Amino acid sequence: MGLSEAIDPWSIDEFLAKAWEHEPLFIRRADRSYFASLMSVGEFDLVISSTGLRHPYFRVFHAGQLMPVDQTMTSRQLGPDVDSGLADLNKLYDEYGAGGTLALQAAERWWPSFRELARDFQSELGFPAQVHVYLTPADAQGAPVHYDTHDVFVLQVEGRKTWDIWRPTTDLPMRMSEDVYNTLAVDERSRSEPILTVTLDAGDSLYLPRGFIHRARTEAESSLHITVSIMVDRWVDVAVMAISHRLAILRDDVGLRGSIPFGRSPMAKPTGPETDRFQTIADVLVKHLDDDLHEGLEAVRAQAVQYLTPSSRGRFVDLVKAPAIDESSILTVRREPLGTVVDVGGSTKIRCGDDELDIDARQQAALAFVLSSDQFRPSELSASLDVDDRVSFARQLVEMGICSVLQ
Repeated sequence: MGLSEAIDPWSIDEFLAKAWEHEPLFIRRADRSYFASLMSVGEFDLVISSTGLRHPYFRVFHAGQLMPVDQTMTSRQLGPDVDSGLADLNKLYDEYGAGGTLALQAAERWWPSFRELARDFQSELGFPAQVHVYLTPADAQGAPVHYDTHDVFVLQVEGRKTWDIWRPTTDLPMRMSEDVYNTLAVDERSRSEPILTVTLDAGDSLYLPRGFIHRARTEAESSLHITVSIMVDRWVDVAVMAISHRLAILRDDVGLRGSIPFGRSPMAKPTGPETDRFQTIADVLVKHLDDDLHEGLEAVRAQAVQYLTPSSRGRFVDLVKAPAIDESSILTVRREPLGTVVDVGGSTKIRCGDDELDIDARQQAALAFVLSSDQFRPSELSASLDVDDRVSFARQLVEMGICSVLQ
């Protein structure tokens, strides 16, 4: 289950050309079990009662309002320590019975089917994905009317829910941390006629580009639905990273470290010589555009790695096995590498957390071979490396989160 199944019968190419970032897409299916493999109400109940659920991995909405966190949490004594931030289970049950919606957040971090779901979306779109789950009783509204600053795929698992959708007040809005959420504009827009009202039955799906205002409610049936949120990398992110890279280089230009004209009036318009001088700076920026674009794209990609859904297999198994790697060991490149391969000033490096590994000229061919292989043995690496170097390099790739040990 993943992106292809969520938008079926649309192809991914058709979806990207006609809907992505532009228009909502509602897909009706006559198959109420279509998304049943992802979760059930019984499994939802198991998560609540048996996983030590805690803030911020859950939220409670009541009549379109988010409940204060301190009203839904509790703590318990755990030996000499206090285990705080736990979900108050009795409160959650009571709130659901009174018409409240319970939302589980970032469920890909701790539920296997959601981990695979997020990883499939990430593989197809190339951006980090988060999975959230909402259980709403009959005749209730969960979250208030709002827009999201990320693209959303809604997968109706059980029951049914009706969605009212309005056009954005701002196209492709910036994230909450970067801009002010315009509550007044949203409220005013939501008083007009929706551009689309659809009822999702189990098996149906809905895509909402970021910025589209929406409200969801149940009527005669309860609802269990999943949202997959896509945290896109944007051109503005690339531009900021690229320009920052170039500005760091410009600081080494002694000519640019000189002062601007002495005695310049604060309100004066730029003079001809001042304009010419600044134009030389702009010319440098344009001249190195290709290099800066590469740096910007790599910086954004490296930054996104920490938000990617982790593999179901972490690093401890590999770290334990790494010392025993020999020429006949079988390794594979991780589907979502924990480390990143970057080019810094013409030098190739692998970065993983705070660790950095320099790739020398002899290792370049070996790294290229590894990254193009489904699986490999250290004995197959570049002939420019001797036996000990091949094994050592393979161990380093495992330790840096690029590769995993199969056997």
